[in-house]
Amino acid sequence: MTAQNIIDDFRDMANEEEGGRRWEDKTLRRLINTIVSMTVRIRPDAQLDTSGDLITITDVSANTDTVSISDEWRSVVVDGVAWRAFRYEGGDKKDAARAAAFRDDYLTIVKV
Repeated sequence: MTAQNIIDDFRDMANEEEGGRRWEDKTLRRLINTIVSMTVRIRPDAQLDTSGDLITITDVSANTDTVSISDEWRSVVVDGVAWRAFRYEGGDKKDAARAAAFRDDYLTIVKV
């Protein structure tokens, strides 16, 4: 999966409208890197590919970069990005209730 896949999923979930105020791709890539790092610290198994080989964690710096986490964790990464975006980013788009819901979804899966 690429950073763009995560960004597209996030934008769909956040109901961002084309032409409206949006989170910058650069901000979302930074949040992807943060969430991937957090997730593999809590759940090292997220760093394994489908054949059980270890995925080397690298930061994404472009939307076409591959996200360094198993594809099965895609929705978890999207929830984590949404949690952080609504909690800490976006100025007038901050929304504590939405942030808490996405945080709970993220933690429910990650801290099994």
